[in-house]
Order: sequence, then structure tokens, then C-alpha cells
Amino acid sequence: MKFNAYRPVTTFIGIGIGFLIVLISAIALISQISWSNLGIGVIIPGVITLFFYT
Repeated sequence: MKFNAYRPVTTFIGIGIGFLIVLISAIALISQISWSNLGIGVIIPGVITLFFYT
């Protein structure tokens, strides 16, 4: 697998996903969304995004 060529892309995606997780977690705490709904709303799009970028 050619990970060196995609290192800047994967790093950028990793930072973006990390930022989104922090942001969504803050929103979830404020609006008191259940973690089960949050998991479904975050994990599934996250997996789809990973499949698109890898």
C-alpha cells in the first residue's frame, strides 16, 4: 500500500475527523443527544468517508 503518497491527505482527513468529533461531542452535550443516536450519526458517515478516501 502506498501510504507515503497519501500521507498529507490522510493527515488532513484525520485532523478534520478529530475536529468534527470534538465539535459534535460539544453539540451533543449542549443539546443532550443520546450517544446511541450520535454513534449512528457519526460512525456510519465516517466509515463511508473512509471508504471514499482510501
